[in-house]
Amino acid sequence: MRRLLVGVIFLLSCIANVNAQQFFNLTSDDVKIDRILPCFQYSYPLGTNYSDSTYSVSVEYPEYIDMSAQDILKYKSITNDTPPQSPNVNQGLSLDRDNGFLEISFVPIVCRGGKYQKIVSFMLKIKSSAIQKTKVASFLTRSTASTSRYTSHSV
Repeated sequence: MRRLLVGVIFLLSCIANVNAQQFFNLTSDDVKIDRILPCFQYSYPLGTNYSDSTYSVSVEYPEYIDMSAQDILKYKSITNDTPPQSPNVNQGLSLDRDNGFLEISFVPIVCRGGKYQKIVSFMLKIKSSAIQKTKVASFLTRSTASTSRYTSHSV
C-alpha cells in the first residue's frame, strides 16, 4: 500500500511540473522583412487545468544567419531601435471553450556583436510550475476577510 501511495505522489509531481520542448525551423518567408517586422507566433495548448500552474518560456539553442544589407535597410526604415542580443519573448494566456492556450511571440531579429542577424532555428522551452495550494488558500482567506470588513447596510 505504501509503495502505491509513493508511486501516485511521484506521478502527480511529474504531471504538475511539465516541461515541453519543441524545435522550430523558420523559412525565409517566416523571417522576411517587408513593410512590417517578422514575428514568430505559437499557441501551446494547456488544457482545462491551465490555472493551477505558472508558465515560463525561453528560446534555447538559437541558430543565426547574418542579415543582408538590404534587410538591414528595410529594418531601419521600420524602426530606429537596435534589436536585442536575444529575442524578447512575449507570452500570454488565451481561452477557447474552457481550454487554456499559452500564446508565445517574438521578433526573430537580434543584434549580436554589432551584426544584425535573423534566427532561423531554435528550441522553444516551456516550463510550468504548480501553484502552491497554501498561497491560493491564503489569498482566498484574505479576499473573503476584506469583503466582510464592510457592513452590508449603511445608515
